[in-house]
Amino acid sequence: MLSLQNETATSPHELIQGPLKRSPGIHSSRSEDSADNELFSQFLRRSVKWFVIASVLGIAVGWWVGERFAQDTFAYTGRLTLEQSTVGYPFFAVPSATDMVVLVDAPDTIRALHEAIPLAQSESATAKAIKVQSSKGAYDIVIEYGHADAAISKQVVDTLMRVVSDKSSEIRNHTIAKHLETLEKQTVDLARERSQRQAAYDELCLKHNSHDLLSEIEANLAAKREANAILAKQRILVELRKQSVQQIEAQVADAHAGKFGDEKRSMVESDVIRLAEMERRVMLTEQLHEHRRRETAKIQLASKQKELASLQTLFDRNLVTQSEMQVLQSEVDVLRLEAGGDQRTAEINGTITKIYDDLDSGGYITEAVKNKILIQLDERLRSELESFKLVEAELKSYQQLIEKLDDNYAALVALSPQLRDFKVALESITHQQDRAKEERHAMERLLHTDGYVLKVTSPASPALIPVSSNKAKIMVAGFGAGSMVLLLPALLFEFFRVSPNQHERLASKHGLPILSRHTSDSRKRFTGGTTSRILASRIELLNLPIGASVALVATGRKACPAGILFGAATHLARGADRVLIVEMIHAAKIVPFPWEHTVEIIQEQQMQINQIEKVDRLLIKDPALLYDLMSRNTWDELAANIRAYRYVLVGGLSASDSTTATLVASGADAVIVCSLERDGASPAATDLINDLIDFDAPLLGAVIAS
Repeated sequence: MLSLQNETATSPHELIQGPLKRSPGIHSSRSEDSADNELFSQFLRRSVKWFVIASVLGIAVGWWVGERFAQDTFAYTGRLTLEQSTVGYPFFAVPSATDMVVLVDAPDTIRALHEAIPLAQSESATAKAIKVQSSKGAYDIVIEYGHADAAISKQVVDTLMRVVSDKSSEIRNHTIAKHLETLEKQTVDLARERSQRQAAYDELCLKHNSHDLLSEIEANLAAKREANAILAKQRILVELRKQSVQQIEAQVADAHAGKFGDEKRSMVESDVIRLAEMERRVMLTEQLHEHRRRETAKIQLASKQKELASLQTLFDRNLVTQSEMQVLQSEVDVLRLEAGGDQRTAEINGTITKIYDDLDSGGYITEAVKNKILIQLDERLRSELESFKLVEAELKSYQQLIEKLDDNYAALVALSPQLRDFKVALESITHQQDRAKEERHAMERLLHTDGYVLKVTSPASPALIPVSSNKAKIMVAGFGAGSMVLLLPALLFEFFRVSPNQHERLASKHGLPILSRHTSDSRKRFTGGTTSRILASRIELLNLPIGASVALVATGRKACPAGILFGAATHLARGADRVLIVEMIHAAKIVPFPWEHTVEIIQEQQMQINQIEKVDRLLIKDPALLYDLMSRNTWDELAANIRAYRYVLVGGLSASDSTTATLVASGADAVIVCSLERDGASPAATDLINDLIDFDAPLLGAVIAS
């Protein structure tokens, strides 16, 4: 402190009233950036009138332009449909209508359209005027074009659809042609590869003395499968025949022992009785036939005997020959033998009697049944044995066949890897050749169809909204252009008018209130003019104690002008108290004291005492002495001389010696930042203010250049 106080005295910082205490808005730029909301609000308030004026002017310009340059547009639409086809599927990559949209506004399409129709507008303008619509998954493309001339619009749509259709056909044909070339090359390569493979295979077959090794292996495997199946069947048949023979042999043994079932016995016994009855009937029939034959013979004999007697009479008369007589005699002898067959009748009667006797006796039937059963079993056994031997022989023959096939297969097993590779390769080549052939035929058929080509399905016709006008767009454009012509310069003028200069941004950056703006008129006055009066009034409002110090720190390389110090001190010294100005002496030229004064040397420091005004000046050469004067415990001759002053204004502090400025200002009762030079808002100025804030200097505000 410049004022001298004892150890128990209250600090002048504590005696300063509320207005000097640092405002919460003052802050270091190291921790927070200030906002320009107030400046932006001021800019908006000043720009409202210009917005209104520009809007009125824009409406007038837009109305005039709309009435002068507006024109109607006639829109026509046409529809193209992508023809579908099953020919070529699935070998041909089926396009979609969405893929064909790029053909409509392609450069070569627009160029062909301009060659067909001499349009006045450029190709890019034509491309922009064409509207294309196509939904994903659909087969239709809708083209819309608008022009001031309805005939030209219709002609453009028709011509454009024809050009697009032709180009889609050319693209499809070119794609198929390239595909066919690829297939032809692939077919040649496959044929060459097949020939090489086949030659290698034939060489291998010739080496092993075979016509077709693959066929031999397949035939061997097929024969083995068939032989194994038959062998399994024969084994089953042999086992069945063997069991059947064993069963029949057991039945024969039981039959010899007289063991057979009652059902079998009754069935065979009924057969025996039936056969005996049949024999008896046959014998009775024969007996009946014999009796009838004998009776007939007797009748014929009597007739022949009469004829013989007549013939004898004729013979005696020599009317017939001896031979005729002998023939008739032989016939009579035969008839006599037939009529006398009593022995045959007796034999038949004996046989019938024997049959009845056998049927009446039980032993005959039992023996006949047993013999019949044995005969049947013997026949079955013989048949089964023959079948068993036959099946067994076949089983052995198939076993020998399988052994032979195994031997042949073992000889071919060593060649199976090579044969398998040949087979797989040949099958793959065959499959590829078949597919290439099928694909080539499909592509050739597709060339003769309209598949996958855009066809005109709906010629050019008026659109849903056939006539439209650009009057609204032109009015909007005129409004925008007319208003911008006035608004942009006005906004730029207001922006630069309200934009803060570098000194204002510096103060705003740290939240320092602006105490005064040092205008050009004030700079022309030596004593600071209005700036000095405002500083004096602000200092008086602080109600500082006697001896309080106020430091003026310049943010540039030059210190605060001495004229401002003299002017402010003059205004503060209007009362009965005196005011002291303390200045640091630098290498720069010292401004002379403007009043008549006397000079006193106190502790080697020059004190200029004014004889007219109540303003004195103390020039200090050593900064260390000023540091001591700012301390609380300083008590010497120099301090005693300045003790009686009401205010002490400290000058000569600048950013060129920021250390001295920071230390001196941190000990003052109030600090005023002065940013008046061009370099007053440099980074060094920012660092100086940050240091003052960090040292808790009681900042009052800032004086800036306007």
